[in-house]
Amino acid sequence: MQIVDKTPYRTEAGEIDLMGRIQGTLKYGLSWYSRVKAQDVVIAIIEKQLDGNYALLRNVTLPNTEITLPLVLIGPPGVYLINVMHERGVFIARDDQWGKMIGDRFVPARINQISRTQTFGRVLQVYLDRQGFKGSVVVESILMASDPGMQIESTRPAVRVVMSDALERFAASMNQARPSLNSPLAHDVAHAILVGRAPRVAAPAPATPVEDEETYTPSYGAYAFDEQQNEPEPQETKAPNRSDWREARADDSQPAKPQTKAKKPVSKKKGPLGLTSTQLLIVIAVLLFALCVIAAAAIFVLTNLNNG
Repeated sequence: MQIVDKTPYRTEAGEIDLMGRIQGTLKYGLSWYSRVKAQDVVIAIIEKQLDGNYALLRNVTLPNTEITLPLVLIGPPGVYLINVMHERGVFIARDDQWGKMIGDRFVPARINQISRTQTFGRVLQVYLDRQGFKGSVVVESILMASDPGMQIESTRPAVRVVMSDALERFAASMNQARPSLNSPLAHDVAHAILVGRAPRVAAPAPATPVEDEETYTPSYGAYAFDEQQNEPEPQETKAPNRSDWREARADDSQPAKPQTKAKKPVSKKKGPLGLTSTQLLIVIAVLLFALCVIAAAAIFVLTNLNNG
């Protein structure tokens, strides 16, 4: 299985250090790092079952949007949007409802993971439809549990639910499923999610009409992308090998545009440790609060010792 990982704040070694955790938490929320670690668990299990005919796009931001999708699995059976859970406990998935069992009482969760997974899947489906795949690609949404301590009692859930003890069976079932995507189409889908799909340009009309002649060249047949090359290498008719998934750059697929004076993006000023001024103030405030708590605890202990 080929993995394209767009998770932010990774070092050159592929790890997320302490500063990266702080930056990611400040930007994406307290559960961000836990979700990333949960994805690691799921990927380690399913990649043992899936071969090079599959591609997994991780934490990819859709081109020209600010929408980041958790996991997108692309293979012969189709396209799957996977939302990975990291929590522990007993949860209920009933239709489009999501909550946790506390004792004998059902408590709706603050974040409805069923609706969240549905939304991710619908966004990806709409995006692919607008990219020209309407009617040929259907996205299936899946909610996965990475921790064995998470139990999900499901009753006709609106999305597919896979628990941690069924991850291997899920991956194995992919190899037995009926193929619905051929190699060029699957490659084109992955390329569209990563950098957008190049528009189809009609070829000049031939001098003599020829029956069954192609009027355009699909984007997956126009170029073969290679990480070792600076520019795409033209291909005549050979389609790319599906087993060789490569991460295409945005400048390889975007059509040429007239040269105009573009406005320089305004970059946020960063202070020490690569943090913005707002993030730095938050970190300082947290440290000051922690120092105050420690000082108060020390005074309290010393006062009790003196009184004793």
